[in-house]
Amino acid sequence: MTTDQIHWLSATELAAAYACGGLSPMDVTRTMLDRIAAVDGCHSGFETVAADQAMAAAKVATEEIAQGNIRSPLHGVPIAVKDLYDTAQLRTAAGTRMLRDNVPDRDATVMARLNAAGAVLLGKLKMTEGACSLHHPDVAPPLNPWGHEYWPGASSSGSGVATAGGYCFASLGSETVCSIRYPSALCGLVGLKPTNGRVSRAGVFALAGTLDHVGPMTRTVADAAAMLAVIAGVDDRDPSALSAPVPDYTAELARGVAGLRIGYDPAFNSHRVKPAITAAVEAAIAVLADQGAEIVEIKVPDCTAALMAAAITLHAGIAHAHRDYFPIHKDDYGPELRQYVEVGQTIAGADVAAAEEQRRLWSGQLRHLFAGIDLMISPTTTFTESVMAERPAGPANFLKERVLAPLRFTFPYAFSGHPAMTLPAGFADTGMPIAIQFTGPHLGESDIIRAGHAFQSATNWHLQHPATD
Repeated sequence: MTTDQIHWLSATELAAAYACGGLSPMDVTRTMLDRIAAVDGCHSGFETVAADQAMAAAKVATEEIAQGNIRSPLHGVPIAVKDLYDTAQLRTAAGTRMLRDNVPDRDATVMARLNAAGAVLLGKLKMTEGACSLHHPDVAPPLNPWGHEYWPGASSSGSGVATAGGYCFASLGSETVCSIRYPSALCGLVGLKPTNGRVSRAGVFALAGTLDHVGPMTRTVADAAAMLAVIAGVDDRDPSALSAPVPDYTAELARGVAGLRIGYDPAFNSHRVKPAITAAVEAAIAVLADQGAEIVEIKVPDCTAALMAAAITLHAGIAHAHRDYFPIHKDDYGPELRQYVEVGQTIAGADVAAAEEQRRLWSGQLRHLFAGIDLMISPTTTFTESVMAERPAGPANFLKERVLAPLRFTFPYAFSGHPAMTLPAGFADTGMPIAIQFTGPHLGESDIIRAGHAFQSATNWHLQHPATD
């Protein structure tokens, strides 16, 4: 790889180059900042570029690595994060206008952990307003580097665009419905939504607290494993963070899939799904079977009731999250987020209670499903691409079947808190990425990582990059 292609290295490859003295964090960080200044305007992924802070962190990392003091696999690796993570002395607006002057005095827990690991923060990435579906009308939306006419996904839009476009080596997204997995799938990335509570949400702007997840968006499974290992774990600032020990996720990469029981439901994977996606899932099954995985045919429980319950929980959660801002700052809201809040304010307590009961039932159904398998393979999306001009331009809400139906591979598992990972598995005729997904039982990230890495070790879909140079 030539020096002008450094940005296409994986974070793991970059760390190896640092260790052998082939590259330095200062040189790489400067290269990335120059690239952002020269090219990111074409894709508009960054909300804020923190050049001075990044170079200062890179200088420290360069000195420490030269002394053999390597903090983690992310030491000296330039990353970026979605603009809803509190960053001390750096604006955090969460895609809103009401927080446009918000400069936190303390880092979110995950940011503190990334800083302690020696990662270099390049800046904050654009996102949809308040982590809903659309960007605030005042914001120029990020553009998918694989094709500007196609939707890059939401709400971690900038995270998908910047990571896929080679403007950072990895990023943090967040997910409540599909916001890690959709941008990752549509931009050709690995997106890992961990078990609910596996990663602390302290210092993270909420969309709907009981549904929100924090997770990495990367170009390889190995990078996602390294990032999760850094950010996961118990946190005194977030009592909902799980106390379960954090495994060495990077050690799972070498284990392969021999003996791993992978479930698939042919009807679930193909119903109203683009044939190219179903074919990609079937091809992935063959790859994993060749490596010794045990493929088990299953029947996924009907998620219709879970989807509607999740939508009720989402809207009620949005109204609660905005209780200090709405309607005081109503004029700062875009039309979509405003309607989400207003719909949430109309939901009765009895409906929320019924939704929570449905969450308990749905989680129980999945517990029985995963009793016979280690993980499940499926599509991530029902479609291979979505034309930007066809995206809804006005307010909407999730309490509609037409909105919920395409989300059946993502939203039900955010609702139940199960871990899931999307990864690239091909390309459509339009040249846009196709994705597959692994979903596992609670705290089943290790097996998901095993399967994902095994698939990437046998394929090269993740090595393809959009023409952004």
